[in-house]
Amino acid sequence: MKYKFYSPVCGVIDYDFSKGMDYDSYLDESGMDELEEIDFDYLTGEELSAYEKEINEAIEKSWEQEDIDRKGLMFYFCCGFEDEKNKEILNKVAAAYPKIETVCGTAYSIMVCDTNQPLMKNEIEILKDYFAGQYSDGWGEGFSQRGIETEYGVLYLDFWSTDFQIETEDEFKNRMELEQNNDLNLGM
Repeated sequence: MKYKFYSPVCGVIDYDFSKGMDYDSYLDESGMDELEEIDFDYLTGEELSAYEKEINEAIEKSWEQEDIDRKGLMFYFCCGFEDEKNKEILNKVAAAYPKIETVCGTAYSIMVCDTNQPLMKNEIEILKDYFAGQYSDGWGEGFSQRGIETEYGVLYLDFWSTDFQIETEDEFKNRMELEQNNDLNLGM
């Protein structure tokens, strides 16, 4: 059984192939003098969809190097948690791996969880909080510091965008349908 959690992504592409920087460097106002010398663009989810293959290859490569137990981000879930509820979640969720998927022309971060049994609503909320933390301060922060070389430049991906939210697959699909219906109603 699989569960998917969706969230927006954004990024930066550095056309000068500067690998000595990370995503946050392009937002640092104190370093703007240095940035004026670099040819780069901020990328939205729509623009990132063109790089889905390269991003997913880089994500997979990062896990090949560090994922001994084949648990993905669930390896870190057990660290520091002594709560019985969290142990139950760890027993249910065998592995959790991030990837990028394009939906309706926009790239989204998808956390794919392989589970042995269904998750309860409160367990889903605990996982959402955990994955949000991993995107902002954990795995996602580390990944944003590694440039992904593309044909056009070095791409830095940020899993913690300003409009960050994390949704289950059902929540995501319902919101997308509602937005499409609203767009259709406005167009009439």
